[in-house]
Parts: sequence; C-alpha cells; structure tokens
Amino acid sequence: MAMECDAITYGSLLLGLQRANLWPQKKPEDVQDSVKNLKQKILVLQTLFWTKRGEHEACGIRGFKARLVTELSDINPTLDYHRRHMEGVAAALSVCS
Repeated sequence: MAMECDAITYGSLLLGLQRANLWPQKKPEDVQDSVKNLKQKILVLQTLFWTKRGEHEACGIRGFKARLVTELSDINPTLDYHRRHMEGVAAALSVCS
C-alpha cells in the first residue's frame, strides 16, 4: 500500500508543480518569481494523500508546506553586493551627521 500512497502523492505534487510552472525542474536563473511569489505558489499546491484512515497516516509528505514556508522565510533575497553597498551608504551617512 505504501507504493499507492507514494504514487498518489507524487503524482499530485508533480501536477501542481507543472501548473505553477516550477516543473520540470528549472535552473535558478530561469525562475523569475520573487521569494514571496514562490512561497505563494507553494502554499496553493494541492497534494492528494491516501484517504483510507488508520493505515497510512504517516505516508506521504504531510507537513511539507510548513517546512518549505519556514525555509523560504529564512531566505534573504538581498545580494551580498547590495548588502555591502547599503552598509557603505549607511556608514557614509553616519559620518555626515
């Protein structure tokens, strides 16, 4: 039965990723979404699970959205170059004050 659970979950996840234009897997430079947009696309993904109660409660990837949202929330989209530039500007402004 685990194989059926995996097939249903995996298939529905891939279909959702295709609809969100995130599958087939893309190179990072080909993803034009902001972190916020990417997070929203993931939140609306619908994945199906085996529904027979009691037998397969631990199957599938339940909770993956919460884990992904946590991971995406920790991403800082600011490039190191921009961060250093802003620190330099802040330092220059504090000297002028």
